[in-house]
Amino acid sequence: MGIGSYQILHFPQDARSLSLHNAASAYDHFLLRNNPASLSLASEKTVFSYLILPAGIHSGEIQRVHKIGSGIHVGKLSYISYGTIIDSETKEKTVAYDILLDMAYKKELENILSVGVSGGFLLSSIAGYHSQLLHTTIGIRSRIMRKRMGLGFSLENMGFLLIPYTDVKESIPAVFRSALYYRLNYLPVIISVDIIRDLNRDATELSGGLEF
Repeated sequence: MGIGSYQILHFPQDARSLSLHNAASAYDHFLLRNNPASLSLASEKTVFSYLILPAGIHSGEIQRVHKIGSGIHVGKLSYISYGTIIDSETKEKTVAYDILLDMAYKKELENILSVGVSGGFLLSSIAGYHSQLLHTTIGIRSRIMRKRMGLGFSLENMGFLLIPYTDVKESIPAVFRSALYYRLNYLPVIISVDIIRDLNRDATELSGGLEF
């Protein structure tokens, strides 16, 4: 779902998420991504990532993951530079960027159901126009068959616009995501499918992937 403003809320910012089109959200991930209920409880770590993409796009991120009791907490700072924008008439150069500060918490209940919530602050700038918003995501994830199969649901990027770019308020890209994964028994392969429903437009996206 890549049309409109505030794209950092959907942007894949590590190699795994980029290769899977930001899907596979029901399977364990040691970083905070779409569904906070899918955060792995296996480890504590600090992770840096930096991507250089076509069209002069640069993306960087730092995450700190640590355990709190029986749950896990994440702090994340992300940045995207969309490159230089040149006005076709004046030839004036400006920049576009997003800065996102997020925090999340995930807890597992009876080793069957996980619940997670994340939220944060986004500062966005496009050609000298600035916008700010608050957003939150809630998710659940359940696993069965000795964790070989999992199903997750998340309501993502529900937010409140603090400052719009202009007098016309942009829509915050909220989505409802359903996700399923299945880990094969005799091969090291994970099959995943995500169905993403855009809550602002009449659009549904289907993403699938194989991990070896």
